[in-house]
Amino acid sequence: MRLVTLGQTGISVSRLGIGTGTAHPSGTFFQTLMAEQELADVLLYGFERGITLWDSAAQYRTYRHIRCALTSVTRHRVTISTKLIVSEADEAERELIEALRAIKTDYLDICLLHAVRTRGELKRCEGAIEKLLRLKEQGLIRAIGISCHGISALEVARDYPDIEALWCRINHAGLHMDRCPGLVDRLAALPLLKKRAKMLPAWCIARLRPGDKPPIREEEHCRVTALLQQLHAAGKGMVGMKIMAQGRLAADPQSAIDYAAGRPFLDSFIIGMLSRSHIDVNCRALEQYEGRCNAAEAKP
Repeated sequence: MRLVTLGQTGISVSRLGIGTGTAHPSGTFFQTLMAEQELADVLLYGFERGITLWDSAAQYRTYRHIRCALTSVTRHRVTISTKLIVSEADEAERELIEALRAIKTDYLDICLLHAVRTRGELKRCEGAIEKLLRLKEQGLIRAIGISCHGISALEVARDYPDIEALWCRINHAGLHMDRCPGLVDRLAALPLLKKRAKMLPAWCIARLRPGDKPPIREEEHCRVTALLQQLHAAGKGMVGMKIMAQGRLAADPQSAIDYAAGRPFLDSFIIGMLSRSHIDVNCRALEQYEGRCNAAEAKP
């Protein structure tokens, strides 16, 4: 699998990364419920297939699984990211040290503030950002970033030179993506959703289920992608998430991966995978996409 540099961080990442926080109906995460060795085996199989980016978070409680996998692979050969829900300096330091101890590593490649939604939320996290910068100077972190869950957080990230990497929600169907402020987030009921299904934009092919958020409109989708292009052009490392729209697009992984791999502003993208078969399907889809691109480039 091809490796790329994450923005201007100097950090090498695989085009496809593996997430360890796939939402479970119980409110926890599938990977959290897996035995340490079980998930470690999945991570190591992904590594054999070329996946070197392992994404975690304090909330996922998968540090012990990553620690188990690291007993079988040299640390510098994988890139590990984590996400912290913190706003104050002391919280940031405490949570980072806990992550290092739990994973049994001397450093983390990327540390992100988790699920930042608004400009105000990011402003309130400035104490944590300052502390993470100091920890970076000590060699405990290689890059600092945010995991964005709101379009205003993406917008304000342009004004923070210390934010080097962004995890952003994007997929071809516009599901579980960031919305423009003030829009109604949910339709009232499934019957109404079905009634309006024919009015959905042509580019949205997702199968919506009861309780699903309707897709963002095409003009919103364009606004988000234009903003992501600007951030990447400014040197930010960009990693896509929700590529499969929390499983809603998993029935057609080729279309989901074709879209993500075809966005030049995404350095990498993350998919939560639970088994070798999941890894095989997604790696094969990426290989097929890159094979088509290579064939097109080879034509005179």
